[in-house]
Order: sequence, then C-alpha cells, then structure tokens
Amino acid sequence: MIKEKAKEFLEYNKDNIFKNLLQAEHHAKVLTDPSHAQCITKHLAFIEGEAEEAYSHAQIVEPENAEIYMDFRNLVHALRKRLMKGNISKDELSKALWALRKAFEEFNKEYSTLECGACEAISLIVEDDVSGRDIEKLEKSI
Repeated sequence: MIKEKAKEFLEYNKDNIFKNLLQAEHHAKVLTDPSHAQCITKHLAFIEGEAEEAYSHAQIVEPENAEIYMDFRNLVHALRKRLMKGNISKDELSKALWALRKAFEEFNKEYSTLECGACEAISLIVEDDVSGRDIEKLEKSI
C-alpha cells in the first residue's frame, strides 16, 4: 500500500516537474520584461520542491534511481540562484532550461520529446556539446 501511494505521488511530482520545465522554457523564449525572469524563478523554485519530493518517493519506489532526482534538484537550484543574481543572458537561460528538460526526459523516458522536431531544433544551436542527457556535462554548463 505504501509503495503504491509513493508511486502515485512520484508520478504527480514528475508531471509537475515536466509542466513547469515547459512553462519556464516558454517564458524564456518570450522574455521581454524583467517580470518574466521573476516568473521563471517561481517555476524553478517549484521544480526544486517537486524534485525533492520525487527523491523521497523514489527512495520507496525505485531506490536505485532516487539520487538522480536530488542531482537534478541541485542543477535547478544552481540555475535559479544564477537567474536571481542576474548572471545569465536570455540565450544562456533558454539553453540551460532546454538542457534541464532534456536531462529530465533522459531519466523519465515517458516524457521524451525526441520525436518533436520543434523541441529538438534547438539542439542545432546549443553550444558546448551539452546535450542535456549527461547530468555531469549539464552541471558544468550551469
């Protein structure tokens, strides 16, 4: 019973992470006003919280994969802090958010957008060979 509930909550966390990644990514694309950056900060903080909860639920459901949620949370936290300090350009922010989404999709295949030509088009302009599929590479880029 506990494992079933934890699995249900983990799915809820993953859905919320994915939705907020998409919202933050969209806001970055239309960033024309400082208030947009504040909204992205809000989405990133929400993602952090969901990743922390996902870590707790994954420890019950899939303990062998639980740590990846905390690693992901740490990346999101670092990006949020950088954004709050104003140490990131619009282009860097867009690329970092895209890379975070790709990293999330890599360890949550059911959310993969690999077949979406529009979503993958940005991979043609992302520099530094950060495909988003390698947490260590992503960590260095943020």
